Amino acid sequence: MNDPPATPHSRAVFIQGIFREFFDARLEFNVVFERCALKGWPDRKAAIRTSFRLQELFYARETLRLHHLVSRSASHEAAWQSYGGLNAVLERLQEGWTAPDEVALLKRNATYAAMQTEIQDLQAVLDSPGLERPFEMVKRDPQLITAAHELQRKSRGLNERLALTAVAGADLGPS
Repeated sequence: MNDPPATPHSRAVFIQGIFREFFDARLEFNVVFERCALKGWPDRKAAIRTSFRLQELFYARETLRLHHLVSRSASHEAAWQSYGGLNAVLERLQEGWTAPDEVALLKRNATYAAMQTEIQDLQAVLDSPGLERPFEMVKRDPQLITAAHELQRKSRGLNERLALTAVAGADLGPS
């Protein structure tokens, strides 16, 4: 049964806006992280690029999942009030993502389906052991350390904005 999309609840739209800022901040951090990793390990370019492409896809997947939930948010108004931080939103989009959520989004969004396929394809060829040393070494790079502090600063600010507008309440159920 295809229910028409609900009129998004204003809190859900607010959270989506905050999450978009968080997504952008994580992408900015990853650009610096990738650049620093490539600077120190140019011979691992393909593996590094695959790893960061996966991260980009994971972030985009979370964004599409959130958009899906927001578009159906009217019946979950109280639940949106309970999201007082980015971790709560991420929990719902990752560990809290259900099989019915997945089926519904795959049916409704061809971009999401293609993204899931690309994620599976890249995970199959990812050279995780080959990235351990480069990623461990790059953590000492001053540019990455600065970018990490900036991401933490932005995340704290976004969390504060969510917390100031949150009300303790229910859990966001499946779509």
